[in-house]
Amino acid sequence: MADSRVIMFSRFISSACENTGMKTIVITLEIDVPEYATDKDISDWVDVEYGQCNGMKLDNPCRGGATEIVNHTWKFES
Repeated sequence: MADSRVIMFSRFISSACENTGMKTIVITLEIDVPEYATDKDISDWVDVEYGQCNGMKLDNPCRGGATEIVNHTWKFES
């Protein structure tokens, strides 16, 4: 992407109950977003796409194919 900003986003995934045999992991994504996306646009997009909560406007510049994951990592949280 020619005009883009890179954001770092980490998400904690964990089980609701320790006795379920699940582990907690941390996922970090490095994402290119449009340069003109405001911090609110990005926050709304992250909430909807990765937090599965809240909402965003239909004209949010991060919607659709406007973003690109450029790097990702994950690790177990101890």
